[in-house]
Amino acid sequence: MDRFFSRLVILFVSACLLISLSSCQMLAEDLPKDFMIDDTFSEAQEQAILNAAEEWNQIGREYLGYDIIIYRGRYAKDGFSPMENLDDGNNVVYNVDERDEWYDYLYSTYITGKYEGTDASILGFGVQEDILLFDFSIAPSVDDESRTQAEYLHFLYYVVVHEFGHWIALQHINFLNSNDEPPVMYPEGSPKDVAGQTSPFLTKLDIKAFCAVYDCIKQP
Repeated sequence: MDRFFSRLVILFVSACLLISLSSCQMLAEDLPKDFMIDDTFSEAQEQAILNAAEEWNQIGREYLGYDIIIYRGRYAKDGFSPMENLDDGNNVVYNVDERDEWYDYLYSTYITGKYEGTDASILGFGVQEDILLFDFSIAPSVDDESRTQAEYLHFLYYVVVHEFGHWIALQHINFLNSNDEPPVMYPEGSPKDVAGQTSPFLTKLDIKAFCAVYDCIKQP
């Protein structure tokens, strides 16, 4: 997406979330959206992604009357190039399994100067066509061997719910729920934070953000 247009979208949606005017709402005809996942994901990872899609579809059925994210199967890829793949007309969840120049660019753009001096990392990157999952950031590290496969998949599921939110045009929510718990669209998250949470992960704030963007048939 053109960087200037991307900034306009961010400003537009942020304003909608702040003032909640119905005139800011997008047409529901923007949904549903189809997606595929690249064929390097395991069956267990695929199921975690499908669980995340189903969580958003539950919101879609309740607040719009239909599923909003439709799975179309696997996508074969030969490496990943943002210059070629992000604008190729295919909606794909990509598995990025090692740090590369693209990750370093995103890190310098979104982390440096904001979370400097912390152990912050980028877990995913959702744009209007594709989602990048940085699995090397999500999976247990050498220093975190106590995390089980089930805990990893639980966190992966959470991260994908967040990135699907970006994919359908939601921005970060920088404040907490009334019980001091972060919404899914909060910009920070870690395995430790998510470990004690159970699905469904989407909160009332997330649903309000969704209904600030789309013309919901009822209000949360």
